[in-house]
Amino acid sequence: MGCNGSKAAAPKQEVEDVQPRMLGREGGAEAKAAAEFRVKLGQALPDFECETTEGRLRFHEYLGREGLPAWTVLFSHPKNFTPVSATELAAISGLVGRLGELGVKLIGLSCDPLSSHAEWAKDVLALKQGAPPEDTAAPGAGEQGAALGFPMIADEKREIAALLGVLDQSEKDSAGGALPARALFVIGPDRTNRATVLYPASTGR
Repeated sequence: MGCNGSKAAAPKQEVEDVQPRMLGREGGAEAKAAAEFRVKLGQALPDFECETTEGRLRFHEYLGREGLPAWTVLFSHPKNFTPVSATELAAISGLVGRLGELGVKLIGLSCDPLSSHAEWAKDVLALKQGAPPEDTAAPGAGEQGAALGFPMIADEKREIAALLGVLDQSEKDSAGGALPARALFVIGPDRTNRATVLYPASTGR
């Protein structure tokens, strides 16, 4: 024992190395299946061909097809004929004119077929115009994109949604296929990802 009154240091305790994890609705099990963007900020969006309500498009050509530098917003929704998605698209369609003045164009995506997009556009336009759906003429093939103000991608095989990393494996359709999350990419004139927003398929924006 010394005479300086000092006490012996307490023995070091082992600290468990706990790795951070994201929690899903069931406390973590679903987090592994959650959508995760594959295009990081600053990376270029991949090019692909797609069937849309305005015909078959090559994505990179659409981004720059006006011949002028433009910003593009690519957004996805889980499924047609759902109330939240309908109100979202009606609101977006109402902003097309203002966004166009700012040099911004839009393109939507879901895994529904073109025929579904054509029929659903009637409901979306009715919400936008404040008229009952039965009083709104349904756009024909090739017209629904123009009526909404932007093309809608029909990604029936989920290939584009998988390429972008926006499939929410915790939300399935009646056939067991994963639904797209409510995702959004802000794409610069150089085709790079400038901003992203990601909501689960079950959560409205």
